[in-house]
Amino acid sequence: MRRVLACCILAAMWGCRAPVVDAARREDPFVYFLLSPVAVSSARAATDSAPWALLATVATPAAAEYRVAERFSIRRLSDDARLILRRRPMQGRIPGGALSAFIAQGSNANYFLPERGDSGSLGWRSVLPGRYYLELETGGVSLRGMTTVPAPPVLTASDSGAVHRVRWPKASGAAGYFVDAQNDLRDGRVTTDTAFTWCELTTDDPDIRLLRVVALDSNAYRYLSDTLVTRAGLDAGFGLFGGANEVRATATNPAAPATPFDCTRI
Repeated sequence: MRRVLACCILAAMWGCRAPVVDAARREDPFVYFLLSPVAVSSARAATDSAPWALLATVATPAAAEYRVAERFSIRRLSDDARLILRRRPMQGRIPGGALSAFIAQGSNANYFLPERGDSGSLGWRSVLPGRYYLELETGGVSLRGMTTVPAPPVLTASDSGAVHRVRWPKASGAAGYFVDAQNDLRDGRVTTDTAFTWCELTTDDPDIRLLRVVALDSNAYRYLSDTLVTRAGLDAGFGLFGGANEVRATATNPAAPATPFDCTRI
């Protein structure tokens, strides 16, 4: 049975996405993990948190429950180093019923990658650009996956009053980008472009003058740009195992008052 699961993955980043999910069998797992050197979170977040993961069972579009993994680890292919995700004490139905009700900066996700590992494993501060292999065992189901953490974009900016232009060469390992200017007149977007122009509203708050460019590997770009994709980077179940790398920049020049003409020029 085909059903639509309204799920705001990284809600503050991409807004609501409605992937088509075949959830006829209750035991099918849903996993969402965007591996990155830092958590890819809301532009309004004051600080970064640990990269997080969601593991759930999706019974209906309005009912999802936390799921427990017997094994949830990542292996870096370049040196065989291990990263092991830790479980948060969450169980039962996900708050609000649907996944769209709670995913914002991963505060209610049930797994996370610690800053530093133990027992020979690494933490998120050791995540580098490269290839990573997922090994996940949950309720008798085995999931395997592969992803690439891209290199961070290298930004070059130029300003003309309230209009800002940013360019960057293609980041190694990136298939696309998520770009978001906090004080832009438009929402953030997923794109393959390597340039971005936005018109800034006048503000006295430096935190609102933040630009984020997130490099996405092919798994993340395909899953986040195509609402018909039910699985990316995984060999079973539903969801995403993808790689990302985020760069942030804050405009430092005084913001010029934006006029309707300024903003129509872009």
